[in-house]
Amino acid sequence: MELLIDALHVLAACAWVGGSVTIVAVAVPYGRGLAPRERALMLAEIGRRWRPIGWSALALLVVTGIAAAAEHGGFADARFGRLLVAKVAVVGALLLVTGLHDFVVAPRLRRGLAAGKRPSRRATVALGWASLLLTLAAPVLGVALAAAVSGD
Repeated sequence: MELLIDALHVLAACAWVGGSVTIVAVAVPYGRGLAPRERALMLAEIGRRWRPIGWSALALLVVTGIAAAAEHGGFADARFGRLLVAKVAVVGALLLVTGLHDFVVAPRLRRGLAAGKRPSRRATVALGWASLLLTLAAPVLGVALAAAVSGD
């Protein structure tokens, strides 16, 4: 069962991290060459298509992460426990930042553009970068947790 949990966790992390990096490294730079309205429409469509995959991957990461932490004794070991607290904090922040981006700020930007306004993209961009940094920090902490379990 531990192998299945770990495999699902790694696969879900691949989906989340890979998709997030692709959006930032491919879609966003491509969109910079478009007019603001077309850029917003393109990114909205990518978001609409990505959201079910991304949020499903995040949900699977949370479930398998809880199961994996329980398998390894949770907070019983001091080093593992400290790393686990750090990873839970990063994942919690990631869920908050990504949720704000996907369900509050980006839709507000799209509505403003649809109404013919030129709303600021500053909050959307800041939340996107914060999400990416947290996305990259989570697997680094996962590797540290795996090392703590193996005694390295």
